[in-house]
Amino acid sequence: MLERRRPSASSTTTGPSAAGRAPTSGAVRVAGDIVPGRLVAVSITTPAVTEPVYWSGALQPKNPYTLEQPAQAVVGRDMRRVMKGSDPAAYVFPLDAPAGAKVVVHPVNPDLPLPTVHLVDVATGTQLDLARDITPSSVNSRHTPATPDLLTGQPKDGKLAPAPADVNGLIPLEPGWVQIVPKLRVLTFDKPTKPGQVRIVVPADIQADGLWVEVQQPNTHITLAGIGSELNFSFGDSAEITASLMADKTPINGATVGGFIELPDHSRGSDLTFSSTGNGQYVAKVPLASADWKYIGVWGLHLKATGSSGGASFERDVDSAFGYYPAHAQMVGVGTPVVSRGADGLVDQITVDVDVETLVDDRFSVKGVLTYTAADGTEHSLAAAQTGQSLSAGKGTIPLRFDASAMAFAKADGPYHLRDLVLVSQAGSIPQHRIGRAVDVVTPAVLAREIRFPKQIPIPVQELIDNGDIDPVK
Repeated sequence: MLERRRPSASSTTTGPSAAGRAPTSGAVRVAGDIVPGRLVAVSITTPAVTEPVYWSGALQPKNPYTLEQPAQAVVGRDMRRVMKGSDPAAYVFPLDAPAGAKVVVHPVNPDLPLPTVHLVDVATGTQLDLARDITPSSVNSRHTPATPDLLTGQPKDGKLAPAPADVNGLIPLEPGWVQIVPKLRVLTFDKPTKPGQVRIVVPADIQADGLWVEVQQPNTHITLAGIGSELNFSFGDSAEITASLMADKTPINGATVGGFIELPDHSRGSDLTFSSTGNGQYVAKVPLASADWKYIGVWGLHLKATGSSGGASFERDVDSAFGYYPAHAQMVGVGTPVVSRGADGLVDQITVDVDVETLVDDRFSVKGVLTYTAADGTEHSLAAAQTGQSLSAGKGTIPLRFDASAMAFAKADGPYHLRDLVLVSQAGSIPQHRIGRAVDVVTPAVLAREIRFPKQIPIPVQELIDNGDIDPVK
């Protein structure tokens, strides 16, 4: 455990002793917090680095600061589906906004070309696209040969061999050339089309493996939105997933909403069961109670909705995500900030001790942000600090050090607020604990002119100045 650096004989500190602690259990939660329900033992490999590492840097003081890090809804207007089989009905999908729509298709089997594919109106059988079947072409492969025997020779006079009439036939190739047929097609609705059922006509050799289809309808009025109740969850939480169906501002009720989870290792997880809560809202709950590495990380959410609105059938897909990080450590207390001054009375740094409890030996990173209050009462970013330190199982203390060079350029008077305390296990970069309000810790009063100004402008600060985020130094 690293002890807080003692001030030199020519310096002084202000603020209570490090013994005073504010327990994190009293922190008011804000959106984006990660609060362990309980600690669980996670099998980790302790990082080899043991020496503590400190960093602090200036932030953009002109930007208002927000405590909240809420999850953002992902809004979808498209449909995605794998279609396969010899039954023509397997390639039918609903179209509710054909104007400007596109249909992107490619074979599930990446070795199969796609020389022909078309869209037809199910009701009339009319071909809706004006796409042409593709004649195989050739490219010079001297730099990317398909097989070693193509490396010999040069293309004759730099010309391609003529394509045969049969699109499925082989082109007589000069040495160094290979035949290619596109494996992805983008079709548009080139004939006037009303909302209805559309079928994709595909070659017979594609049907066994299937076709991946994405229908993009940028002009549709029907949207599906997906969002988790939080960005990140800890062991014992229950993630609440909300799907919202709207036709412009009108909720769509009575639809069928489902989906499934994609686990962090990209394997398929359990299906999602949604229940309607009215007003176009559909909710599914996912209990989270595993410390297996298979489940630690980002969970993908794949949602699908089908139904009808205004007499038009629709199908929508949207992808969202949330993080799941069972914690083996947590922050249990935050010390009152200590201001260190040199013999001349100028501020050299502000230090905040963070008490950490861990079940296993590990190396941790603690990050925090200082903010100041502007004349209009809004909070603004001042500086950030981060410390990497190894701790043995049990309790230890990790100090955050905000250097004068990180605070001086904002030219903002204190006191300053400590915000966004985050504890991360560096074994696997697993977030353990996040407290946006940081138990409302406030520094002693500090005037901007009391902060020691550095002799040189750090490169990151100069970039902030160049970008207009910090006023130029005069």
